[in-house]
Amino acid sequence: MGIKERLSRTARQHSEHKEEPKKTRSQAVENSPDELSRAQLRKFRQAEVEEEKKRRLGRKLNWIILFLVIAIVIVYCFMIFVNF
Repeated sequence: MGIKERLSRTARQHSEHKEEPKKTRSQAVENSPDELSRAQLRKFRQAEVEEEKKRRLGRKLNWIILFLVIAIVIVYCFMIFVNF
């Protein structure tokens, strides 16, 4: 197969290819990884990574808020009992 044949075949594929409507995440999950294109798979994995980062950040923020509330309560108790 020559280069010209490859180029003409890919050109025909691109011209025949119409943009498909965007799929929702649930529809993308229903498709097996074999059915997804590389770009779709990359976007799907990137979305998963972003969701995991958001969950971890949320968990860290919850721990920080808990620590600050406990620190405020300890300082308040110290000020009451030491008559600061």
